Amino acid sequence: QVEHSPAYRKDGELAAYVYGMSYGARAVTDNIARGYRPDPEGPYHIALLHGNVDGNPAYDPYAPCSLTELASSGFDYWALGHIHTRAVLHTYPHVVYPGNTQGRHFRETGAKGCYIVDVKPSREAELTFVALDTVRWERIEASIEGVENEQAMLDLLER
Repeated sequence: QVEHSPAYRKDGELAAYVYGMSYGARAVTDNIARGYRPDPEGPYHIALLHGNVDGNPAYDPYAPCSLTELASSGFDYWALGHIHTRAVLHTYPHVVYPGNTQGRHFRETGAKGCYIVDVKPSREAELTFVALDTVRWERIEASIEGVENEQAMLDLLER
């Protein structure tokens, strides 16, 4: 069951409702996004969902749903999990995979981190990516032409 909780500003004013649900099993393969409904009284609506939007074949089909469905749901922001690659799938409303905060292996290359989301009084959202990774995986090409031994190759790779 989808639940929501209020989020308040420092001055005590209601800023948003945050919606989400826990999985009852390790893997949920039903479209649970259909059960998300924004409270009409909230000033801003943030939905949390661990799922696979539009069937990305590189990932398990957890909580499969469509981008069209999320974008037309009445939420202002969908904060997504499951896909480890950072991607803004839609704006206004925002549908965002922030990716993971740390690459876990050599296939998860590039900067990893989170988005700081600044919501203006007009409900406009400004996203700023902040890198949080302490180890970064990258793919690079390095010529070994002229490398005469293992230590020289290690020195080259380190540079």
